[in-house]
Amino acid sequence: MSIADELLPFGFTEGAKLPSGVLEEIREAARLAREFNRDVVRPRAHDLDRLVQGQPEHLPWDLVKAAGDRGFYSLWLPRAFGGGGYGPLSMLAFSEELASECLGVGNLIGAHYVGIALISATFNMRVLRRVCEDVVAGELAGKPRLVSTAITEPDAGTDMEDVDLLDRGRVGCRAERAEGGYRLSGTKMFISNGHLSAWHVVTGYSNLAKPSESVVIAAVPSSSKGFSLGRIERKMGQNACPASVLNFDSCFVPDELICLEPSRHAGPIPYRQVCEMLSDDVLAMSRPGVAIMAAGAAKGAYRAAFEHCVKTRVDGVPLASLEWVQTRLAEMWKNVKLGEYCAWEAGLRASSRGPFRTMQQPLAYWLLKLLPAAIAAPLLSHPSGRAKMLADRAALRRSGADREYGSYSSLAKFAATDLAVDSCRIALELMGHAGGRGDGRVEKILRDVRLTQIYEGTNQLNRLNLFKQGLGHGAPGVSVFGEGSSC
Repeated sequence: MSIADELLPFGFTEGAKLPSGVLEEIREAARLAREFNRDVVRPRAHDLDRLVQGQPEHLPWDLVKAAGDRGFYSLWLPRAFGGGGYGPLSMLAFSEELASECLGVGNLIGAHYVGIALISATFNMRVLRRVCEDVVAGELAGKPRLVSTAITEPDAGTDMEDVDLLDRGRVGCRAERAEGGYRLSGTKMFISNGHLSAWHVVTGYSNLAKPSESVVIAAVPSSSKGFSLGRIERKMGQNACPASVLNFDSCFVPDELICLEPSRHAGPIPYRQVCEMLSDDVLAMSRPGVAIMAAGAAKGAYRAAFEHCVKTRVDGVPLASLEWVQTRLAEMWKNVKLGEYCAWEAGLRASSRGPFRTMQQPLAYWLLKLLPAAIAAPLLSHPSGRAKMLADRAALRRSGADREYGSYSSLAKFAATDLAVDSCRIALELMGHAGGRGDGRVEKILRDVRLTQIYEGTNQLNRLNLFKQGLGHGAPGVSVFGEGSSC
């Protein structure tokens, strides 16, 4: 049973204010994920994991197509641009269910929407419309067109997750202005779905000496001249979702696919602050997703351990009858529920108080649901809307609301993922040799969940971000990241 089937944990946050349609979306998304698990994931996940361990170059196109056949790459795209119009909260329920069977499958679909979120956070609705409509057309044709997010570089990983660290990192992906667009040169690595994606949302820098003030974000089609795929990384876990190296060799991207650039920025908000707000917003949206997938994986580990302890007998009685075993199983269930609650709390705060909060208000929610795409798409894509959305986002910064939902997202991310790893270790303790076997599920879950402590900012960075945005903010003389960076 998922949290969407229980009493939703909305009483202590903004959940009571959500439109009834959002609650129905949450339940429907959980149902769709359960059916997909039953029909597709459960029969394939174990064999796929083993296959990729032996053949890292294998790409799970059958799994990708199966998800596309059910509309999973467009369900969370705006209705105005041809998608299903589901909101981010229902993605939490969907991701938890998928991860309870295979965290890699959850990430395969979830990572696609991180790319969409990055474009959305630039408020460049014209690029978003073009990418979304292409994704929808591909899905309808039975040829999924996924979106990847290309940020991490060979010499800059955690540095890319916080603007205060960006100028200290060794970034190398240059975005050079050219007639009619930009030329990208550099390498990205550990890019989820890189070899599976038709679009890559890439961050480059027009000034490598000052990247925090020169971010360029581009939507790059995989067919672009100068773009090529490198190796597929050998990973310990989440083998259903390949991690790729992407190469850009003077890859030209036309102006109409540039989401954000300093040369066209105008207005009272400094460009560095715009980039900082964008980064904070994408992470505030994506980190609850990592947290909920970890909670789902912890639930999978609990189920495996519980089943083992009920079936295994010691001196003629089930292992689950022993008191010490019962306390360990209770500890595992505690980890599941705490991870869920943290993820939902963070997701609700980002949804109800973040840059797209108006879309969760009843009037706007139903307008976006019911307004014909022919009317809604031009309205959303109009250039005047971007300036208004940026001004609204700056107001959030002045009020401190973004620090609140940002700190909760970091808390949820490191808390839920650490709890999930702990649950896997308890499961191995209870199951012994049976848990460590390849057919015992738990060793795969542990390999899968370990990665959640690393991406979307390492858990160490997220702890520091919680202090920076929440606990230590405004404390006299206190700095974060050294070198005098103020809270």
